[in-house]
Amino acid sequence: MTGHTFGQGSSFAIDDAVVSDGEKARPHVDKSLGIAQKQRVITLKARPSPYAYVFYATQDTYACSVLVNIRQLQGIHKTPHRIFVLITKDISANYVSALSSTGAMLSLQIPPPLREGTEGGVYYRDCLLKLFGFKMHRIDPSLKKVIVLDSDQLILKPLDHLFYMDALNADLAAPRAYWIDKQTFSTAFMVISLSDRTWRKVETALQNVKIDQYDMDIANEVFGDEVLMLTGSFVALNSHWEDWNLPRWFHAPDVIVTEPVLPSISTKADDKSLATDHSHPSSGRLPDTIPGIINAPKDKKHDRPFTPDRDPTITEHTDLKSRYLYNQLFDLYNQVSVLHYTAMTKPWGTNAMMIDQGRPDAHPLLREQFMA
Repeated sequence: MTGHTFGQGSSFAIDDAVVSDGEKARPHVDKSLGIAQKQRVITLKARPSPYAYVFYATQDTYACSVLVNIRQLQGIHKTPHRIFVLITKDISANYVSALSSTGAMLSLQIPPPLREGTEGGVYYRDCLLKLFGFKMHRIDPSLKKVIVLDSDQLILKPLDHLFYMDALNADLAAPRAYWIDKQTFSTAFMVISLSDRTWRKVETALQNVKIDQYDMDIANEVFGDEVLMLTGSFVALNSHWEDWNLPRWFHAPDVIVTEPVLPSISTKADDKSLATDHSHPSSGRLPDTIPGIINAPKDKKHDRPFTPDRDPTITEHTDLKSRYLYNQLFDLYNQVSVLHYTAMTKPWGTNAMMIDQGRPDAHPLLREQFMA
């Protein structure tokens, strides 16, 4: 399927600038010799960075969340790399204009269809568009490596260093879907080394989609034996702060902070987060029983948004600071690179009042995550 790319990216790699001779020459008088000579005009051409971030948006609500993360990447983390957004015809003109105004490159695409008869096929009908991240070199031949992200997330730490690391020269690197099992990776965050060979694998799978098979199922079927597994810090579920538990990849810091403060969303990248997750549960760690980010409807706790007219079940309020894991959940937040919204509802459907009334016993950081 061929898409149409429009918009103008605004960022280029400075070290990729190339020098070329201008076609025009102007006369130059060398006064010492008293003769006229031709002087070459040297022009600089900026070569686009071969690295880029890729989002996809199939509805305006997701496009809004893309705008938030573009702000994170450009305004807070100061990335020099281009940002691409794969969109469908369902994105309104207002959001197309808003996305274009950021300098992002927009590519209009027709999403691959789910197999007829798939459960939840109406709600998730366009989810396979994400897998077009594997053909970004067809959309823009200057691209060599991309980071593909879901939009219903919040980028908390700089990610540019992932483009340059030799350890990530695999076809695909993605975080472990730690809430499912150690063998499954999440497609909410993918570092892809682009090639025709890799895209052909995905293209073939998209032409043979099975019933109830979604993007994560397809990607794990194709790359499950060769993916370079990253830790869960690149796809941390924000339901940890709702349910008061810790993931197994969490490592307690050496310094104990007795008075935690709300962490800043702009922190330095930590390459240690790339280490393979060999951690094991400790006595102070709860099991990973949070429902997975599966691209199909699942019966799960708090799957509907809270509204004031509902009568939430509110337990007797206690001093949250005295609760077990209060400090550790602050430490966990400081280790998160990308936060994935699974608590309550998506960020665009939640406000402070809904959290205060619907989750009065949640960790205070849950509220902050929705106010970003």
